[in-house]
Amino acid sequence: MNRLRDFAMLYRIYRQCNGPIRALRMAWLVARD
Repeated sequence: MNRLRDFAMLYRIYRQCNGPIRALRMAWLVARD
């Protein structure tokens, strides 16, 4: 399950810049592809 780890990493990065809700959506969109 590489995708879940990628999602967690992306979420952590995005959250610092964009806040948790936006980060969640962005990370999900990226990890989904």
